[in-house]
Amino acid sequence: MKFMTMNDVAETLSVSRITVHRLISSGKLKALKVNRAVRIPEESLKEYVDQSMKANTKEQPKKNAMAKDLLKFSGAWKGPKEEIDEIIKYIEESRTEAKF
Repeated sequence: MKFMTMNDVAETLSVSRITVHRLISSGKLKALKVNRAVRIPEESLKEYVDQSMKANTKEQPKKNAMAKDLLKFSGAWKGPKEEIDEIIKYIEESRTEAKF
């Protein structure tokens, strides 16, 4: 079993050390404390990323539908339908791209 430091995990996820600490404190990321050092099993990081990806894909259709409804029916957007579809497409593409 391979272990990672908090700095390694932060660099891998492109987040701060504080974010990694919060993930560990909340129980979303499993870690071990060896004396005063915190070590994260590589498998634990993989599980966290898999769960996060699954959660995002489940919420994505709902968020896209809400964005579409807001743009079409709020009255705040007065652009043509093609522009609305283009914006929705951009939002969908940007949310599905992996950030690490």
